[in-house]
Amino acid sequence: MPVTVKEADKEATLTVTWQGCADAGFCYPPETKVIPLSAVLAASNDAQPTAAAPVSSLNHRPAFNPQLPVEPRPMEENAVPQAPAMAPPADVPARLPFTALWALLIGIGIAFTPACCRCTR
Repeated sequence: MPVTVKEADKEATLTVTWQGCADAGFCYPPETKVIPLSAVLAASNDAQPTAAAPVSSLNHRPAFNPQLPVEPRPMEENAVPQAPAMAPPADVPARLPFTALWALLIGIGIAFTPACCRCTR
């Protein structure tokens, strides 16, 4: 459905809402897309009406996001490089809550589990 916009304010937007349904009767949740109309302002100065993109073209999304330009920044002379976070020493006890309680509960659970193989003859 083409939409012709002849005039738009500086911060104007066009809100499009649609809902797709499968042939079996299953309907997807409604989707909404907000389209800024700032590009229409520049085209309206040419005195030519601009038609917005058809709604069917809004259903597909780009396969990837375009890469943004990256500008290298020089490192400051007095900057100290950040060290990675250190792992705790191995001799520090585990800080999980109720560690002994968990061990007891797991032990009781294993004790009452039926054996599937006989261990003795």
